[in-house]
Amino acid sequence: MSDPFEDVEKFPNLNAARDALRERFRDGAFWRQEFDFVNRAPESVFTPAVSENSEILLFATPDGGAYPDRRVYFGPRGGVHIERC
Repeated sequence: MSDPFEDVEKFPNLNAARDALRERFRDGAFWRQEFDFVNRAPESVFTPAVSENSEILLFATPDGGAYPDRRVYFGPRGGVHIERC
């Protein structure tokens, strides 16, 4: 079993997380998407499995804490929303 914190990404701001979710959904099956990880080297990969049900959970610290601080998700009409948890 791998370390659960190995795949933690970092985003410079909330807009970058929102844009990442949108681009991974829209372009991920055709163009490589950038992942900037906290605990390992960055990667550029395809993301064909990102769907309208996908979300990004954001934590204030890289260790995750107990609960996410924000959730980035698709709304009912396809827009990307950010909400406090």
